[in-house]
Amino acid sequence: MSPVEQRLRKADWSVRSVSIAVARRMVEAHHYAGGASNTATYLHGLFRAGEIFDEQSVGVAWWIPPTRSAAMATYPRNWRGVLCLSRLVILPGVPKNACSFLLARSRRMIPASDWPCLVTYADEWQGHNGSIYRADNWDSVGTTKRELAVLNEHIENESIDLVYLDPPFNSKANYNILFGGNGKSQAQIRAFDDTWHWGDESERSYADVLQYGGKPADVLEAFRGFLGDNDMMAYLAMMAPRLIKIPFIKVRDTGGQNKWVP
Repeated sequence: MSPVEQRLRKADWSVRSVSIAVARRMVEAHHYAGGASNTATYLHGLFRAGEIFDEQSVGVAWWIPPTRSAAMATYPRNWRGVLCLSRLVILPGVPKNACSFLLARSRRMIPASDWPCLVTYADEWQGHNGSIYRADNWDSVGTTKRELAVLNEHIENESIDLVYLDPPFNSKANYNILFGGNGKSQAQIRAFDDTWHWGDESERSYADVLQYGGKPADVLEAFRGFLGDNDMMAYLAMMAPRLIKIPFIKVRDTGGQNKWVP
């Protein structure tokens, strides 16, 4: 690419709808999550002027509604009007300002009357600081909860050989910690309840998995469609993020996500 081509010229590029098959291939090949949702509300592709085939797209913006809890946390007065930028991908070799160009054009193609609130998340553990969103006049509105903070801060890199997960098993029992012994009366306090019910915490765990994307999101989404919002689904939503995170302990920093809105 010549120095003149290092920045995108608006007249030479366009943004239009693209098929989910083409969008998925780009995400699977070029996005760190390796996958995306089975559905999309809007899929906008980046094209050089004159190109007519979806396969010629060199970028994609993938929009879906977030889960209810995520939408309520972002825009409680009209949570059904929240739309999330779930994936934003630009292929290598495209001018460096192409990402902000695609984002701006894509955002303008979404009717504000239907979607008064747009939101996205910048994964800090991937080195994303929100500069792309800032360039399109989005505002940072907080950071989601950080995970695995103790492991990241107190365990050396590559020092773990084996991870053993001993989860609750939805036994529908209460477990206590005992104090005392040797013939003396024993006192006890409630340690945890191994009974699960669908609620805000389950919704947040479910949203985390869908935001991660890929096969885990596909499977959990299918389970919810089959089971509905019941006790078993609450248990699965609680377990899924833990199973996803195990392979990445100390391999990558699982920091929180910085939330942005325009």
